Amino acid sequence: MITKIQNLIQQMPPLLFGFVVIVAVLIGFRFYDPPKTLCDVQAEAVQKRLANGFYRSLGNNKNSQAASLEEVQRNSDDFSRSSLESSVIEAFNFCLSSNSPGGCFDMFSRLDFFEKQIRTIPTECGESLATEPLRKASEKALRLFLRLAWGEEAPKNKYNITSWLDTHDLGIYCRLKREYVRLFGKKQLNALAWSQIPTLPGAKDLTRKEMGERSLMSYPCKGLY
Repeated sequence: MITKIQNLIQQMPPLLFGFVVIVAVLIGFRFYDPPKTLCDVQAEAVQKRLANGFYRSLGNNKNSQAASLEEVQRNSDDFSRSSLESSVIEAFNFCLSSNSPGGCFDMFSRLDFFEKQIRTIPTECGESLATEPLRKASEKALRLFLRLAWGEEAPKNKYNITSWLDTHDLGIYCRLKREYVRLFGKKQLNALAWSQIPTLPGAKDLTRKEMGERSLMSYPCKGLY
């Protein structure tokens, strides 16, 4: 087989052989380094901005190595195994453990910045693999809000579902949820919510309807965008 190929190459006119080589090289480049789409470019730009405004606070050293959003996919639910800058790990976990306005101020500031960045992603890019890390990070943020609002036990009723979260905090949550639905769909949001709600403290003692009504997902966001 190899001999036949060698004979065929030897019989080719030099110009034809050169053309075949060029085509083969171009195909190889396209396969191993496919051209970037608009979504790739948009996602990369967001990643660069998030490196210092979300994973690190805006005031921290901007000359240190930039963090990649792709690393979010390797993290556990509380970022405990993250190789990102320790500041965002500490901010997330401190917010979750303290469950208080002061304890969550840093994390909420980061999430406010995060939402402003993903807002620039075109809607059609929600189905692109380039935005997969953004989806993962958004889901972590929404789960954080659900857990904070629920607290250590199930809310008493559907009228007491925001805990200590104030209008500003709820505005961040509502905008994050809006952007998540815009990019990834309402069906995906519902799946996310129901993967989390039944695991919250005391949820197993409630009906599905009660769980839904007492979770932050049922909060009417109209007017907080």
